[in-house]
Amino acid sequence: MEIHTKKELRDVLNHERKRWKLPIINNWFGWLKTDMLLLLHPGSPYLFMYCLRHVEYYKNRFLGGKLLYYFYWYRLRKLQNITGIDMYPGVAEKGVKINHGKCVISRSAHLGMDCEILSDVTLGGIGGKRDYLGAPQLGNRVLVCSGAKIIGPVHIVDGVVIGANSVVVKDINEVGTYVGAPVRKISDKGSEEYIR
Repeated sequence: MEIHTKKELRDVLNHERKRWKLPIINNWFGWLKTDMLLLLHPGSPYLFMYCLRHVEYYKNRFLGGKLLYYFYWYRLRKLQNITGIDMYPGVAEKGVKINHGKCVISRSAHLGMDCEILSDVTLGGIGGKRDYLGAPQLGNRVLVCSGAKIIGPVHIVDGVVIGANSVVVKDINEVGTYVGAPVRKISDKGSEEYIR
């Protein structure tokens, strides 16, 4: 995701705070307290996403912005080791929530708005010589449950639920709940009742 202005950065961060059920911040003192938490707290998935958004914003800045970019990049790498989240800037749209950490998301994957990823999830390429084919592209409001693996150039439509320990290697073009290895549709219920 490209973040160009400070206002856009604050809007994205407040949207994500709302998804984490944290109070929305409207003044500079609140953001200062959050930055202090970043320095003192050992680490959480929310702080990982907070750092990731700042890296996306400061990436194309000069002078002081470049120093902040390196600071947030350093903190992001430290939080990556603590939380187990392996994700690159530009992969996720706003509102993506990674609940428990320990997930691997490829550099060429894409997560739509308000997706929710639980623990031990892998979204990656095929590997080897065929890795150039691409990585998963998730639509908006997709719920990926614990232990799921989504491998290869797979497209998943909006509002899908991928069950725990499922393996997805083909496109999913209909809203519903999918489980198994390989996945099969078991219900027409989408992610509306899980992601609010």
